[in-house]
Amino acid sequence: MSLVWLPGARREPAKDAGPFVEGYPFRLVLHTTEGNRLVFPRPYNPHLWLDPQTREVVQSIPFDRAATTAENDPGGVETNRACAIQVEIVGRADGVHVWPADWWAWIGETLRPVVEAFGITDEQPPIVVSPAGRADRWFDARDGTIAVEDAPQRMSHDLWRKFTGVCGHQHVPENNHYDPGRPNIEALFGALFPTGEDDLPFTEEQLRQIIREECDKVVRSRIGKVGKKPDGTESSKTVYEASRQAIRDTTPKTA
Repeated sequence: MSLVWLPGARREPAKDAGPFVEGYPFRLVLHTTEGNRLVFPRPYNPHLWLDPQTREVVQSIPFDRAATTAENDPGGVETNRACAIQVEIVGRADGVHVWPADWWAWIGETLRPVVEAFGITDEQPPIVVSPAGRADRWFDARDGTIAVEDAPQRMSHDLWRKFTGVCGHQHVPENNHYDPGRPNIEALFGALFPTGEDDLPFTEEQLRQIIREECDKVVRSRIGKVGKKPDGTESSKTVYEASRQAIRDTTPKTA
């Protein structure tokens, strides 16, 4: 296993649930702490703790051992030991839907090395209808009674066994929590699974503007050395305008 400890994370070692069970693909399980700050020690521990407000990252369990944050009924499927990389996010499930998008983007950027190391995909739990009648993949208290083992969003044993993507505690079988609520999936997944095009820090128009500005700097530096013509007129204006036209002519245009 190439990634055991996340670089840069503070370590707060805790008791684990033992080794992972073979035959399960890796998956990412998100939780919320239902509190506003991190305090250690804790009775149950994930692999990672993330605080999007303070940007604090803590690791309690190495990635080659199972976390202890999910319930596991005897005789059922494995939950903690089902190659589940588990993450507790500081906050409350009923409040995450109003978090700034940059909080979710930071969470995604922080966890990107984890999903890349373990081949976790952008698969999500299936769309279901909540007791309140809303069709979605992620739910909170506004969606009715979902903090029960037989809630509609909870995965079946068969689906859980082969799941390879990102889910919440609310989706794990044999459990009765509904954290992490309704995350901003667009912001989270945009950072977790960036495409080559979206991974650029600038838009195409911003890149063109940067090129223009850099060319301007070069042109202006040369204009200062041109001076005036013998008749006293400024040659700089001619050089500058010609150069600006050249920049416009050579800058790629959007189709």
